[in-house]
Amino acid sequence: MCSSDLSKLVCPVQLICNDIDGLGALGCRFEFHPQAGVRLVDYGLNTWSDYLHWCDERPGRHIEIYEQTSSTQDVVRRLIHSLGRSADGAVVIANDQSCGRGRLGRKWISSPGCSLLMSMARVMPGSSLGGDHLILVTAMSVARAVEKLAPDLDVKIKWPNDIHVGGHKLAGILVEQFVAENGLVCAVVGVGVNVELEAGDVSSELLRLEQPLTSLKMLGQNVNRLLLAAEIIAQAEIDRKSTRLNSSHW
Repeated sequence: MCSSDLSKLVCPVQLICNDIDGLGALGCRFEFHPQAGVRLVDYGLNTWSDYLHWCDERPGRHIEIYEQTSSTQDVVRRLIHSLGRSADGAVVIANDQSCGRGRLGRKWISSPGCSLLMSMARVMPGSSLGGDHLILVTAMSVARAVEKLAPDLDVKIKWPNDIHVGGHKLAGILVEQFVAENGLVCAVVGVGVNVELEAGDVSSELLRLEQPLTSLKMLGQNVNRLLLAAEIIAQAEIDRKSTRLNSSHW
C-alpha cells in the first residue's frame, strides 16, 4: 500500500477513535481486541434516550432517563400533570429507585443497575381506562419482549401482574389510575424486570419475600437492559394499535 493510500485511512480511523472516545465519555464501555476489533459492551445511560427515540415507531415520545429517582411512577405522574394529553406514551427509566413500589403498597426492592425499572404514561378519553385491561396488555408486552430476547426461556404470566420463569418471579407490573387536575383520566404503568441480578446480590429483605425471585442473568441469559426496554416499548405500541388481544398463549 502506498503512502497516499495510508493517508486516506488516517481520517476515517481518527473519526472512529473520536466517536469511541465521545461514547466513552457518555458512559459506554468497549472491549478492544487486536484481531476482532472493537465491541460495545454496555450502553451508557446518557445514550439511552437517543437510542430509544431512534428505534421508536412513535415520533415525539417524551423519554426521560435517570441515574436515580424516588420512583419512576411518581415522575410519570408529574409529567402527566404538567404535559396533559401530550404525556400519553411518555417513558421514564431509572437505574435505581429509592422508594420503588409494587401492588398493594408493597415496596419494590432492587439493586442499582440490576433491573429494568420503567414507567409509561397512558392518557385516555372516557371515564375509565380499564385497569385490568392495561395490566393484561402490559403483561403480554413484557412477556413477548423477554421471549424475543431470550427465546430459550419458557416465559409464563402469573395473572394478573407477574412474569414467571420456572415458578420464579422475573418481572412485576403495577398500574395506578387517577384523574389529573385537568380532568384527564390517566394511568401510570410500571414495569420492573430483574435483568442482571445475581444470587449473591439478593438481600435478606428480598429473601423474605413470598415469591422466589430469578433474573435473566441467573437464568443464563445475557440481555441488555436498554434493548429490553426498547422491545417492551415496541410491543406495547403494537398492543396500543391493536383491536384484538390474544392471551391464549399464556
